[in-house]
Amino acid sequence: MTPKSFVNTLTIMHLAFFGSVLGLAIVSYVLVENHTLDLENIDLTFFIVLLVLSLFGVLGGNIIKKNVLKTAKLKNSLREMLGTYQTASLIRYATLEAPALLAIVYYILTEQFLFLLIAIALMGYFLSIRPTKSKIALELQLNREEQMQFNKENQELN
Repeated sequence: MTPKSFVNTLTIMHLAFFGSVLGLAIVSYVLVENHTLDLENIDLTFFIVLLVLSLFGVLGGNIIKKNVLKTAKLKNSLREMLGTYQTASLIRYATLEAPALLAIVYYILTEQFLFLLIAIALMGYFLSIRPTKSKIALELQLNREEQMQFNKENQELN
């Protein structure tokens, strides 16, 4: 594994999670015939459950990722640190994907456009956490030696 292949793999995983939500959102928008934004007749139970899950997805995903990344600092090699980073990122992506998909399902069931808007907001946040080489290095708090190794894009990691 090279640093370049790691970043590419993580980017593809990020896009796969995002793409599944975006694809379902597009299909549901096409399938739902009545797009209403009627806040007076909204199912409050669905709305509260979705808000709680969305908050957990955003805040909980960040907290879980930070806790998992604490263990990355204990690893002996950059390769192991990146493996831990990948695990933390996948957990974070899943905690965002779940409420976004649920929001779309609620949209399909209730035809309330507000639920699709919530999914779109989650997708916007999802795009903002796209993995980049600089974000990875910053979040892992790489030391100088690890940073130099990470900057050698095509060199195999040991």
